[in-house]
Amino acid sequence: MRKKVLQMLSVIAMMFVLNNIPVYAQESEVIPMDQLDINENAQGEEDGEPLVDEILQKEEDSKKMVVFRYLSSGVDSTYYAATEVQGIDVSRHQRTVNWSQVKACGMNFAIIRVGYRGYEGGQICADEYFQSNIVNASNAGLKVGVYFFSQAINEQEAREEASYVVQMIQKYNIQYPVVFDWETAAGYRTNRPFTKAQMNAMADAFCQVVSSAGYIPMVYSNTTDFQNRFDYDSLASKYYIWYARYPARYGGSKWYGSGDPLPNYDNNIDFNIWQYMSDGAVPGVNGNCDVNVSFLDFGTVRQPDPVEIPLTSSSDKITIDNVNHQIIGMEEDDIYNDLRSVFPNFYVSINGSGVSGSENVRLKTGDQLVFSPKTPYTYLKNDTYTLVIKGDVDKNGRISILDMQQIQKYILGLDTLDPVQTAAAQLSGRGELSILDMQQIQKHILGLKNLCD
Repeated sequence: MRKKVLQMLSVIAMMFVLNNIPVYAQESEVIPMDQLDINENAQGEEDGEPLVDEILQKEEDSKKMVVFRYLSSGVDSTYYAATEVQGIDVSRHQRTVNWSQVKACGMNFAIIRVGYRGYEGGQICADEYFQSNIVNASNAGLKVGVYFFSQAINEQEAREEASYVVQMIQKYNIQYPVVFDWETAAGYRTNRPFTKAQMNAMADAFCQVVSSAGYIPMVYSNTTDFQNRFDYDSLASKYYIWYARYPARYGGSKWYGSGDPLPNYDNNIDFNIWQYMSDGAVPGVNGNCDVNVSFLDFGTVRQPDPVEIPLTSSSDKITIDNVNHQIIGMEEDDIYNDLRSVFPNFYVSINGSGVSGSENVRLKTGDQLVFSPKTPYTYLKNDTYTLVIKGDVDKNGRISILDMQQIQKYILGLDTLDPVQTAAAQLSGRGELSILDMQQIQKHILGLKNLCD
């Protein structure tokens, strides 16, 4: 008997563990915001300065023009450098930028930092200047891409970073790549041994999410990491390459010009964008900034305009109340996975608590839902709704005599109901609460009526 009891306890414990393991998005699925470890106000967690050996590189004198490779519609394509487009990349370090002056001095694109993972604490943080930079750069006529400063130490963290990025950029016209910028240095959480296979797996995890969301993926790095950390040939066969290398001939107001020496290609690093200085003096930018030349005008690859779309459901039982921002039609005993299935075209977060990845989270009246479109270059003007489960007046996820008592107290003037509770209690269709609404719940409890019919 004792052995059977112990076995039962073991099974119960195992079920508890399994039910409490977070269910992460698989493959390239975007992870909803509320499942990410985000700290919008992290202090003292910034991305690093360029590596010293990159800054002090000797001037290269090879003028060989090479082939720049990238994937087009899933087929390996080859392009010679047919164009040379100047641009800058910025983050909060440049503070407020006068983008009209940047455009007027000859810069045609900007790659803007969306955010970063703290190199000590490991939380995802927003770049506080991202929104103003991307809006003002676009308004000034520059084509924009974005990058994320990664401190990922495994594939899951890289996938989280990409998920954060694609949800932050959906409403903007992103024409240049979305970039995985993984870096390490003394004191960084990434300052640990990784195999080339592990490094490429992290880059793949990031880029696959980006690509699946409809954006152009790119990997940024320097000579040391491309040669010694990554399997460069594998990366370059699949993704665009952004290469950081700073010859001494460039700096300040001395920018690259057509026909100037390019990095020596004996190291077999081909690239699409070259970051050739970190100390550029660019009109409109406070202090120094990185200056780049792109040998492919990515703005000609795609120029979609983000469009506002309505929230839609695949179920005719669901009512989307855009006036009161309520979702009505989910039933008692429905779980989070049921909610996701009736909104197949949207990522759905619930309550911002980080538990929304669990398939078995029970829904209840009052749950706060945030929707993000899965279709790239689309956005919802109003993306936050409150869930209403008919009959669940007390917001506990169950329909019982307690819900009848809530209505009774309201009718007698002994208690009040908020707008969401009122919507859950309106069951008779008479427009005002009465004993008829209580009777509807009673019939449901007795199995005589489905409240959503």
